Amino acid sequence: FNDPWHFHPEVEILYIKEGFGTKFVGDNVSPFFPKEIVIVGSNIPHVWSSSSEYLFEKNSEGNKQSCKAICIQFNEKFLGETFIGIPEYNKIKRFLQEAKRGMQFGSKIREKLILHIKDLPCLNGMGKLIELLKILDIMSNTKDYKYLSLPTVLNSAINTSDKDRMATIYEYVIK
Repeated sequence: FNDPWHFHPEVEILYIKEGFGTKFVGDNVSPFFPKEIVIVGSNIPHVWSSSSEYLFEKNSEGNKQSCKAICIQFNEKFLGETFIGIPEYNKIKRFLQEAKRGMQFGSKIREKLILHIKDLPCLNGMGKLIELLKILDIMSNTKDYKYLSLPTVLNSAINTSDKDRMATIYEYVIK
């Protein structure tokens, strides 16, 4: 991964299939690894940066190594105001608010989530929507996670000029 530091209004779920490196989520800097699953709430600054061997080195067969992931992005209100107002959705709605700190899921729930996340790219239409709701339901019903950012990051408003300055700083520090 070699993306710039960024944020966006969509919620992002990232499942790392292969590779190692460093993730930056809000005020958190920590390593990432295969089978890691993270959710990043809307407008939280983040970036995943591959370790140098994934950017420059080749494996034993002479092929360039690469990190691989499945990334799911969606708007918090993708189901519409009416649906997100029903009582059955309350737990997921609260969970998505908590996800604004970034959350990394633990080993107890990870395999269950991976089964659903791996299926998502192969699905279409209503099947894809139902599978995303299953993933959110599993995530919202587990305590097997840790927060990545401090709550104070939630209250920090970031504008475009801040984003550009932070991207420049990130580029300088990481390179």
